[in-house]
Amino acid sequence: MPDDRLKRLGRWVVRHRLGVVIFWVLLLAAGAYFSPKVDDVLQGGTRLPGSQAETVNRILQDNFGNRFGFELLLVFYSPTRQAEDPAFREAVENVQLGLRDSLKINSIMTYYDTNSTDLISKDGHSTLGVVELDVKDTFGAQTAIPEIRRIVARAGVPSWLKVYVTGEGAVYHDLAQVSSRDALQAEEHAFPIVLLILISTFGALLASGIPVILGAVAMVITLGAVYFLGQHVQMFIVAKNAVSMIGLGVGIDYSQFMVSRFREELRRGLSPKEAAAAIMSTSGRTVLFSGFTVIVGVAAVFVAEITFLNSMAISAILVVVTAVAAALTLLPALLSWFGPAVNWPSKLSGLISRSKTGRMWHRLAMGVMRQPAAFFLGTLVLLLALAWPMLHLKTYTPTVVGLPRGAESRLGFERLQSDFVAGKMSPINIIVQAPPGKSIWSADAVARIYKLSRLLAADRRVSKVEGIVDVDPNLTLGDYQKLYSGEGGVAASDNIFAQMVSSYADNSGQGRMTVLRVTTVDEPSSLTARALVKEIRSRLVTVAFGSPGPGSPDSPGSLRASGPPGSPGYQVLVGGGAAAEVDLDQVLLGKLPLIIGLVALITFVILMVLFQSVLIPLKSIFMNLLSVLASFGLLVLIFQDNVLRGFMGLQAPGGISSIIMVLLFCVLFGLSMDYEIFLTLRIKEEHDHGKSNEESVAWGLEHTGGLVTSAALIMVAVFGSFALTSMLFTQEFGLGLAAAVLLDASIIRVMLMPATMRLLGEWNWWFPRRLGRFLPRIDLKG
Repeated sequence: MPDDRLKRLGRWVVRHRLGVVIFWVLLLAAGAYFSPKVDDVLQGGTRLPGSQAETVNRILQDNFGNRFGFELLLVFYSPTRQAEDPAFREAVENVQLGLRDSLKINSIMTYYDTNSTDLISKDGHSTLGVVELDVKDTFGAQTAIPEIRRIVARAGVPSWLKVYVTGEGAVYHDLAQVSSRDALQAEEHAFPIVLLILISTFGALLASGIPVILGAVAMVITLGAVYFLGQHVQMFIVAKNAVSMIGLGVGIDYSQFMVSRFREELRRGLSPKEAAAAIMSTSGRTVLFSGFTVIVGVAAVFVAEITFLNSMAISAILVVVTAVAAALTLLPALLSWFGPAVNWPSKLSGLISRSKTGRMWHRLAMGVMRQPAAFFLGTLVLLLALAWPMLHLKTYTPTVVGLPRGAESRLGFERLQSDFVAGKMSPINIIVQAPPGKSIWSADAVARIYKLSRLLAADRRVSKVEGIVDVDPNLTLGDYQKLYSGEGGVAASDNIFAQMVSSYADNSGQGRMTVLRVTTVDEPSSLTARALVKEIRSRLVTVAFGSPGPGSPDSPGSLRASGPPGSPGYQVLVGGGAAAEVDLDQVLLGKLPLIIGLVALITFVILMVLFQSVLIPLKSIFMNLLSVLASFGLLVLIFQDNVLRGFMGLQAPGGISSIIMVLLFCVLFGLSMDYEIFLTLRIKEEHDHGKSNEESVAWGLEHTGGLVTSAALIMVAVFGSFALTSMLFTQEFGLGLAAAVLLDASIIRVMLMPATMRLLGEWNWWFPRRLGRFLPRIDLKG
């Protein structure tokens, strides 16, 4: 964009400032009206279309009805009475009776219906109700929770009995509720801290308040837009937190840069209208390209092709675009109106003016550059030491353990974990399809399924296996083969197990497909449950079936034959909650190198065009990678190794979310470029004016060090407020962002950057002439 285009935009905004302000006020009013409704469209669920776990889920829906679809668990617990107590039974049956009238429920099974010992705890003080939902997806299960909890509340449950609604749908419903509450709490904590930082920077209340207002405007308008998008595409439940974190951070930072430059232009003697237009070609241009680099970084998430991650990226991009647009239009319009009043009241006494601190930054830079090798190696060793824990990183996907301990679904899970087994939250489902022309009731199929079932039952990680060869523990393989040898299989036999066994066979009546249900001892997101899924897929299935192909459905109810020549022809797929997490990790971690490479390449090209340099972009990418890796290492120490042990409510689930890793990298790479562009542009400006490399670095840091530090502190305040909320996802995301920004603005920008630029010397500004002929040249002023 030629330099005069932004100037012309600035003049146009100033001339039409009333219309511009009215336009943004209308947008804000719409956002304020619709943003409170955004919780109604935010969805849970991390399933991947085309993955093995999602394929199993679709087959179960299409071929097994709702028998193994979306389930909820009702945990009934009384510390004083046992489930065999008539009053206990009456209370459970009252709840059961109310739920049967709900259109969202197909059935509810309790201990009193089945006498199943799986539904009553060993001490007799707890019992389970298994609710089969009449829904088609996770969002349907999520939205059914309020009605189910209302029915339970109206059932007149006595005070001595606790009833917890838990399960996948309940977890995602509670995550959405907690996410919304956390966002509000974090904003309440962040705003006063941010305002204090701005006051200490500007020494004027009005100048300090404008960036806060602009950040809030960007956030509210974007949340209103997310509400409309959520009507048509899946928007993940923590999209609201992402909008708040990123929107407040970049919105305030961009406005701060613009307000600071506007005050400088006023001091130079320009009129308010001239100053408002002038800042567009300096700080305005920096904001434009800074926003663009953030968008590029976040957009790399689309490479993973994961729906819920895409929604996070869309939300982040929307809020950055809104923040940039507000900074380039609404802010100049307001500043041209305020004029010198932006300095109201005059500099507050007792605050350090930037003119005094500027020399401090100058001396610091010169001190670093007098011993560049020592500072370079010292900071490099420090950052690599912080990144070292990454070598033993373990990944997981936060579900119920990501909730605060007071959430109902987590309370129910903890009771389930103590009185039953945690794996009941989401069993592993194994689909077995017989070869064409054969039946699962054949002696060969029964023998293979029996072998797999017994291998699983012998595993200490497994609590229970259910399937066509697990109806009666007293029956041998020969008994099952004899039982199913009749024409048409068990469906045609008159044995007493027919009804029970048929529930594990598909609806087609062809006898081609069956399901094994495996309940693990530990919860689905645990490392042990995920390790079991990997072992089933890689070893146990091969031991039992030879070499079945992974398969995928040609059409609902069939699996594509893809086994190698000579294989028995059986097709086996493994699904369920733990399997979905394994699939998610494989996709995310498999795509991460591509995402890193793509972001680095695009960033390199952008910075090379901006700075007309080859080495500065390489240096910037290197430093950004160091800050990201160091922040990952800190997250491993806190959330995996538990070095803080519950400090300020931080939880330690024993791993790092693979979702967080991808999001953090993409967001941080863009955010770090804000400071890189702002600082390096000022250095380049000084160098272009004839100063030496060392003088340029010192003068650039002198003019921008205070502002960059203030901007970083604002980011840390915003992100840190989310790090201290109650939900694990936002704790990890907020702390990772805060740590990386703090490292970037302190150790990296203050020590590593001056040391590196001193070591490179004039090579910083090397740019091949031939390359310059093919790339556009952009005149940038910081």
